[in-house]
Amino acid sequence: GLTVGKHKVIMTVFDNYYNHTAATFRGVRGQLYSSYQYQGGYQGGTGLGELDADTQRKMLATKLVSIVDILKNKAGYNTCYINPEPGDKNVVSYLYSLGVDTLVSGHYGHDKARTDKQIFEVLKNTVRYYKNQQEPFFIICYNLGTHHGYDSPDLKYGDGANSYLNKFYNYDAAFGDFFKEMSQEGVFDNTLLVFSADHATYPSPEYKATFASSQWGFINKIPLFIYTDGIVPQKIDAEGRNSLDLTPTLLDILGMHQVENYFLGTSLFRSDFMPYSRICALGDVFFTIKNGKLRALEDGNQWVFGVRQYYEISVIK
Repeated sequence: GLTVGKHKVIMTVFDNYYNHTAATFRGVRGQLYSSYQYQGGYQGGTGLGELDADTQRKMLATKLVSIVDILKNKAGYNTCYINPEPGDKNVVSYLYSLGVDTLVSGHYGHDKARTDKQIFEVLKNTVRYYKNQQEPFFIICYNLGTHHGYDSPDLKYGDGANSYLNKFYNYDAAFGDFFKEMSQEGVFDNTLLVFSADHATYPSPEYKATFASSQWGFINKIPLFIYTDGIVPQKIDAEGRNSLDLTPTLLDILGMHQVENYFLGTSLFRSDFMPYSRICALGDVFFTIKNGKLRALEDGNQWVFGVRQYYEISVIK
């Protein structure tokens, strides 16, 4: 396995691990920077998905530091983001703002959103390209097909009547094909695969009925596992900690501890974590997680006050 301080990293699955914010515009940046931001994607004309590219770029030109910055500038990694929405100019400019060297969309002869099957084909080819360069690389990829309101254009589950069963079944198959091919090609001999989500599923009535879920907010458990080849599985209880901890955890695995940052999270391998690892924020709505339950936090709470202060440096007004 890989050495993490005094820890031995094996096939690690984190249970009781939550998203710290939502939705995509907050979740993607928030996890890479271990940060909160007030602006979401769409909020009456002021969201990051609604602004022109120049305004968006100026707002995001902060002093915050991300895992992309650290790996690129401190360790010489090639950095890449695979974009499933090449036709959305706001998404394109937003992903570029994250500081990656290259933004990849794949070539399908149109600007429509990529299906999960297509995006995993792009990911396979991108991994192969960077492996051939024989230099360290960091690739980020998110899929679109499992989002609220989508159905699978490819595989159907059973009679195909339930869009939730269709799209999760389809994603599972696409991920399985990716994992099988990359394993056969020896990609995971010295490469970490990190599987997670930028946020929990939106708790629509259809979702809750399909999975017998009692979820009532946009905060819930999300998957996180870290894999490399030739290792034995283990499960770690995250005990309600959230995705602010993702970037610190990955840097801990890589042994990169002495780097300047504005992180609010803590490596999941440490027990002495900061309180924000259990504080979730969606703009003006705040929660804490305790014993597997969400509890709303009101203005005046010291941690809410701390998040609001952080909002002031997370974007440039």
